Amino acid sequence: LAHYSAVQLPMAQQQNPHVDDKTALRLDVVVKSGQNLKLSFWQKLKDPIHTLADSFDAFVSLETSRNAPGYEAFSSQRTTAIAVGDSGNVDWNETFSFVVPDGSESGEGGGRGTLTLAVFDQHTVLSDKPFSSDFKINIDQLTVTQEKVFQKQSFQFGDNASISAETCLRKLTEATVDMRFGTDLNPKEVEIVAKRKEICCKAISKLLGKDVLADKVPVVSIVASGGGFRSMTATAGSAQGLKDTGLLDCATYFSSLSGSTWYLSNLLCPDLYSKDGKPDVDQCADYLKECCAQMGAKLFLKNASDYVNELKRRRKIGLDISLVDLWGCYLASVFKMVINEQPGAKKVSQQRPYTETAEFPFPLYTGIHVHKNNADEKFSDWMEFSPYEQGYSTFGSFMKVEDLAGRSFKGVVCQQREELDVGYMMGLWG
Repeated sequence: LAHYSAVQLPMAQQQNPHVDDKTALRLDVVVKSGQNLKLSFWQKLKDPIHTLADSFDAFVSLETSRNAPGYEAFSSQRTTAIAVGDSGNVDWNETFSFVVPDGSESGEGGGRGTLTLAVFDQHTVLSDKPFSSDFKINIDQLTVTQEKVFQKQSFQFGDNASISAETCLRKLTEATVDMRFGTDLNPKEVEIVAKRKEICCKAISKLLGKDVLADKVPVVSIVASGGGFRSMTATAGSAQGLKDTGLLDCATYFSSLSGSTWYLSNLLCPDLYSKDGKPDVDQCADYLKECCAQMGAKLFLKNASDYVNELKRRRKIGLDISLVDLWGCYLASVFKMVINEQPGAKKVSQQRPYTETAEFPFPLYTGIHVHKNNADEKFSDWMEFSPYEQGYSTFGSFMKVEDLAGRSFKGVVCQQREELDVGYMMGLWG
């Protein structure tokens, strides 16, 4: 997940973002297709094990670099790996975006930089093998346009092999920035909280036995802690108690962490358990009890092949794979959710209709973003997730929840991917 850090932008710019169109450009690249991508006899001979045990899955690597301090290889992306048939032809039709500094106009060393493309053969287990040489495009030589006008590019290599692409270089303005910067609340959250305030006003008045003025209604938040399945169970019971006492309707927010996010995730997927399709704390608690009764090693082994296929799929589209992915797949099977590649997979953004009614406190999922080679106590940032966006209040930077799996650079979503499923998110949060 790429975000603006305090090092990249002063806080004043984070809160009121403005990208100077004299110093930043947006480079869009469409990787169209590949022709005659066939392994030669010598390539097969060099790697006979892979040739026999694995298919030729071709993908294109894209990288921008600049000969200036701090800009060497400042962004890299890749297409989906696609199996190459007997014809040797592949259709990718994938679009990527890069933010590049306009060094040619600002007088900075290194110019706008270089775009490098190369074709690779993806290995399922071993490291990927280069299939072509590197193709370099001097970005200084591309024409800057006001509109989205593409220029055709073609790269030849090997024995009549080639890849086709298109490029478009245009000025980067505030309108092309995909992220939200500032310390204010998301506009949709403000709207829902205002609606929720009316419900809270009535509930607090009933609880106190006297009318409470709308402008005197406090913002009450339920804060649930972590602790795996114990935390999930405790949160489910606490929510039932809060409902029975009338306190649940007095709360504006419901914040969760680690195991308690599993409860909130399931509660806001009511089609898993609810008869009327609406979130219900009692029915959800019964459902979770049923799910936990069948979890364990037996369930893991039963679904192991599905987990492996899903991890392969994620690897194939260029996602980094870790234990979080495997843990998320397991949690999805525990709660009877289908995983990402299957129809009906649950997404966090699908919780919006249940959030917009304001009948339940506004949900927040939280986690800590840590840094490699730094102790958590010294260097960690709180991240918050809602059905609308995720981001850092510390840096005042937020992106749409659908964009988490993609790649971003300086506020621009450079590579769009499908939204990650709730199973993966539960693995990430817990």
